[in-house]
Amino acid sequence: MSEASNLNRLRVLAVVPTPYVFGLQVVTLDFFSRLREWADCHFLITRWNDGEFPRRLVAMSIPHTTSWLGMFSRKLDPENLRMTLECAYRAPQLYGCLWRLVRQFRPDVIYTANNHELILLHPMLRWLRIPVVCHMHDPPPNIPFQRASFRVWSQPVTRFVTIAEDVRDRLVQFPLDPARVTVVHNGIDLAQFPKREKRGERFVRQFGWSGDVLIAGIAGQMHDRKGHLDLLEALDRLRDRVPRLRVVIGGKPGGAYYNHLVSFVSERGLNDRVGFCGWMEHARDFFEGIDAFVLASRHEEGFGLVLAEAMATGVPVIATRSGGAVNVVEDGVSGLLVDRCAPAQMASALEALCGDAALRDRLVAGGRARVEREFDLDRQAEKLLAVLRETTKRSP
Repeated sequence: MSEASNLNRLRVLAVVPTPYVFGLQVVTLDFFSRLREWADCHFLITRWNDGEFPRRLVAMSIPHTTSWLGMFSRKLDPENLRMTLECAYRAPQLYGCLWRLVRQFRPDVIYTANNHELILLHPMLRWLRIPVVCHMHDPPPNIPFQRASFRVWSQPVTRFVTIAEDVRDRLVQFPLDPARVTVVHNGIDLAQFPKREKRGERFVRQFGWSGDVLIAGIAGQMHDRKGHLDLLEALDRLRDRVPRLRVVIGGKPGGAYYNHLVSFVSERGLNDRVGFCGWMEHARDFFEGIDAFVLASRHEEGFGLVLAEAMATGVPVIATRSGGAVNVVEDGVSGLLVDRCAPAQMASALEALCGDAALRDRLVAGGRARVEREFDLDRQAEKLLAVLRETTKRSP
């Protein structure tokens, strides 16, 4: 790289206070894996973490600093109250750490992966007067308290980036000048999700099913807002109409909701039709073993990255009309959409997929084409880089 290129490299301080690695964190790491070509990056992360996020930063050779990044909560139960009090107690140490880091690293722009860190760092960001880009994966609820707090914590933000058109539309209702908002879709590394030729036999072998079954899969956090019960209810409705249908549930076992799902399966007599495969490190391994992927969310999804990953792999998808998911799936073209909390509609969509091989093939082709056209990681990273440069008034 030439000396001129080195002089023109952006210096990006990314503030990402995450205790665990879920979808948001994976997306952030994917983007910064591409941004390193044009920018020097440093992460400020929380000491309250399970070790996975810093491990991935080290593997990517991205330097990081840990400090007391926490979160305030309005809830007054013992756990949330303790979290808020400790976060407030540690704030002076956090501010001192940020000041030293800014002096040493001298960032051109501060990037935040959501709004929670803006609430905590608001006093310092106002004082530092460094351009701030806030990457919104999901805006807070549009209620009076949140609108009032938004007027405060949004002040230091120069530009907002949203992951989908639906997220942008919800954000500008706060209100916010649309000129301050840019949509940059989450990106898929297509090299890591090549289109498969046919379904693998991983789950057939694991659960002792016959080779002619049709397997619908759902994966993610074990939480009632993810709609697992709606999929299981749909499966129960199809017990006689589609006897070949099976469901695989991916995710870490344990916890009250997982136990509730296990009980539901047993009570409905679905044990021979449902398998819990546990957590799988690579999403592609899960997609390889299913015939259809279901996103059954009951809440407003920010984007639905897992949908795009399934579509890239060549798996037909069914999704609820949940926030950004409608910006990923074109109903009847790249997947099927159903209403939230509507097991009857989900059952109809599953029955249609199971009974129509031509429909499955058409959705597979449409899904892969849409990902290549709209959600390629390299293209989306270039858009994010453009926002960072515009924010700092830096040109290539």
